[in-house]
Amino acid sequence: MFTIDHHSRVPIYEQIISQVERLIATQVFQPQDQLPSVRQAASTLGINPNTIQKAYVELERKGYIYSVVGKGYYIHENPSQSLELKKKEVYQQLSALVDTLQMLGEEKDEIIQYIQKQ
Repeated sequence: MFTIDHHSRVPIYEQIISQVERLIATQVFQPQDQLPSVRQAASTLGINPNTIQKAYVELERKGYIYSVVGKGYYIHENPSQSLELKKKEVYQQLSALVDTLQMLGEEKDEIIQYIQKQ
């Protein structure tokens, strides 16, 4: 379910968070779907269970998932609210980057052309 790039500079728990966010955004994960257990995911990926737990706790804090004691972690009923917050956060980061590029002398049209190439 999850893939880990052990050569990436991105911490493993952040890779898991990003993948769950993407799977929710693309509707692969539906509300009430159960995530793999911490032990199962750790065993499958060959990583420490604490890493999975850290990712799940952060996803829960962000409102994407919730836990049921003794049962596991599930996709929140309305994860789109969390996705909207994430989009807002990313747009704020993009805005700050655009401001920085403009302060460095980049023209708005050049920035738009660059974005359109992506």
